[in-house]
Formats: sequence, structure tokens, C-alpha cells
Amino acid sequence: MKRIIAGILAVLVLVGCGGRAEETPNKTINETAESTNIYAEDAQQLVYAVHAAHPVFVLDKVTPKYEAAEAEFLENAPNAEDKDEFALMVRKYMVSLDDEHTQPWADGAESLENLTRCKLDLLCSYENGKLYIRNEDGTSSESYITAIQGVDIEHIFETVEEYYPFENSESKAFYYRNAPMYSGVLKLCGCDLEIESEEAEVVCNDKTLTVKFIDYGVQESEDDVKHDTADVRLVGDILYIDVNSFREKDDKYAETLARIQDHAQNGVKKVILDLRGNGGGYPWIVAETMRAFGTNLPVGESINRHSTDEWETCKKDLKTASQDMTFTENAGSLNSARVNPDIDLAVLCDVNSMSASVIICAGVQDGKLGTVIGRSPHNSPSFYAGVLYYTLPETGIKVQISGSYIMRADKVAPQDVFVPDIVTEPGENSLKYTIEQYYNETFNENDWE
Repeated sequence: MKRIIAGILAVLVLVGCGGRAEETPNKTINETAESTNIYAEDAQQLVYAVHAAHPVFVLDKVTPKYEAAEAEFLENAPNAEDKDEFALMVRKYMVSLDDEHTQPWADGAESLENLTRCKLDLLCSYENGKLYIRNEDGTSSESYITAIQGVDIEHIFETVEEYYPFENSESKAFYYRNAPMYSGVLKLCGCDLEIESEEAEVVCNDKTLTVKFIDYGVQESEDDVKHDTADVRLVGDILYIDVNSFREKDDKYAETLARIQDHAQNGVKKVILDLRGNGGGYPWIVAETMRAFGTNLPVGESINRHSTDEWETCKKDLKTASQDMTFTENAGSLNSARVNPDIDLAVLCDVNSMSASVIICAGVQDGKLGTVIGRSPHNSPSFYAGVLYYTLPETGIKVQISGSYIMRADKVAPQDVFVPDIVTEPGENSLKYTIEQYYNETFNENDWE
């Protein structure tokens, strides 16, 4: 069975496209109130960097939420008592763009690392404004959480919204059901907890539970599977391609492409491309993967602020660069899609299918290249990406900022939430569904371990 190592921590370090992060400056930070000038300087430089890089400003899509967050950040940063407090301010400011690709790196400060260090050993689902405890089969029970460690769940939701990006309704549901489980997030909400706390009291509508914290490791996905490495194999007459990332173009990747091409040339008729838990990567790797079995994705329009080389120049004078509203617009073409009529393609996705994997899902659907099966990702099908990197000069906190906006090829289709052609039930294994219901074959679990 496919294994997925994904979840919130992976989202915090989404890479997308772009250059290499700079080395952290080798300087000592006096982490007291006396260093407020350091934080004020870094706050201003970060705001310049965001304005210089992010497409939201050239697209005229700046929201009141962002404007308020920017003003609050610049006002409060000089009063930060230490780097950890400032790092949380950075996170709160950056996620106000509601862009999964624009965030500080999780290892930038201890306060950021602690956000997801430990989690309550509890799986939940967010439905109709309530946080339900999930049954073992992945369905929602009748018990919903009203408070955790004495703090009302509505206040916890408000705090989650301040520190996590909400691209769409799926993103909101994803973070509402996951972020309240983390001890670092609960501390931000005012819960009486230490990072080393072993348990917390969870109050529900019908009972009170004492739930243990566990070290952060594996985050369950919607259909209760976990990630492994890339895998290409023929099971009966079905070619199964499990790709967990489109980030590395190495010998393993070349071998994967060669094996896909061999099977396609040898007449395979049924292909499953499993993108559950795929965190994304580089679009050109996506294109090569699709061409390996004889298909082309349609191309959506895109807006680009800077290339990697241009960004290096911008960083030398961010104040000036922040005033430059020029950009490059790349035309798309829905007609560039090419179907392989000899292959019945099924693409699997889940809530953790992100970035470049969403490009594939939307492209397959828009170009009518196959059938997408599973659950909606919490990344929008038209989204900010093309990550550019910046290191704050005084504190050394590393951040990533989107430099591009990639649009779905089919402009008539929903741009906010991607909905698979076949939506599986919560907790349902979409691979099993595809074998049994889509291809009408027998699912033997031992064949897919």
C-alpha cells in the first residue's frame, strides 16, 4: 500500500519553482527588547521583498486582509522581544496572502519549529462548522469538539486562520481539522500547555477525553494512506505509477520515465497515475512525465514577476524593486492537449496533492485526457507558485515568496477548488475504488502493498 509522508509540516516548506535559498547570515542576535531595531529593519525589508516578488500586486488582487496584516506587522515588529516572537509575526504577515507557497521556512526559528512538533493523537474532520472526531474507517462520528484544554474551539479556529493560508474552502477545512491538534498552535491560542506536555483535555458535545500528544511523524491523509518512494509496476494489465514529487530530475527519475515509456510502447491499456500526497515540484518534470505515456497537458496562462537571476538583482535594492510593477505574461492553450486513445488513464488525488500535481489533475480534466478520482486538494487549480527565496538580513529567517501566478487551462472551469471527476467518500481508499469500480477488476491488497 502506498505510503505518504505529508501534512502540515510538508506544506510549510513547499518548494515549487525557483532558485536556491541564501546561506543564513553569520551574525549574533541579541534576543531582547533592546534589539527591536533589528526586527523593524527586517520587517520593512520583508514587506519590500513581498511587494517586489508576489504577483498579487500586479494583478490588483490585494485584499483588505493583507493590507491590515501588513500594517499590523510593521507596527508590531519593533516591539518583538526576541527572534521567536518576531518569527511568528513574520508567519502571520506572510500567510495573510492566503498563498500556500508564500511562507517562512519552518526551521527559521524555534517558535516555528514548535508549531508542529507534537500533535494530539486524534484524527478529525471539519464539516458544517464543527470539528468531528473520525471513526477508524475515516467517517465522522457524532462527537464534535467544543474545547481543548479549556479554550473554546471557535477561538482556536480564529487563531488557526491567523497563522495558516486559506486558499479556498478545502484549505480551510484542511487546517481547521489538523492545526488544532498541534501543541504549538494550542499554545498560541492560550492553552495552558508546555511543549513537553504529554496530554490535553478535549471536551466534546457528548464526552470529555484525555488525549495524548505524539511526536510529529506521519500525517494521515484523507484516505488513510502514507507515502513511499516513486514506484512503477505492472499489476495484471494495469500500469501503476506512484509519484510522490516532481522535484528531482535524477537517475531514479530517468529510470522511471524509461519504464513508463517501455510499458506504453508494449501496449499497456490501463494506467493509474497516483498523485495522492504529491507535494508538487517543477512543471517541466510534470510535462515530461505525461509525455512518457503519450499525452500532452493543456497549458494555462501564467504571470511571472522575475526569473531567478532577475530576483538576485532585485534583492540588492528591494525598496526600488518593490515599485516595479512590470511582469511577463505567457499565453496558454487548451488546444495543446493531446490524448492517447489507446490508454484509459485514471489519476488519483487527495487533499495533500499540491502544486504541480494539481496542474496535472486539472490538465487531465480540462484536456479530457482521462478520469480524476479521489478527494479535492487544498491547493487551488489556479494558484501562486514559482517560489523565490529571501533571507532576512538581520535575523537570518528564510522565507519563500511566490513569483508567478499559474492559471487553469480551462477558463470556464472552477478556478478556486478542483473537484475530481469521481469524488470518493471520506476515508475511502481511492486506489481500491479505481480497481474495483472504475476498471471492474478484483482488488487484492497484497498486490498493492
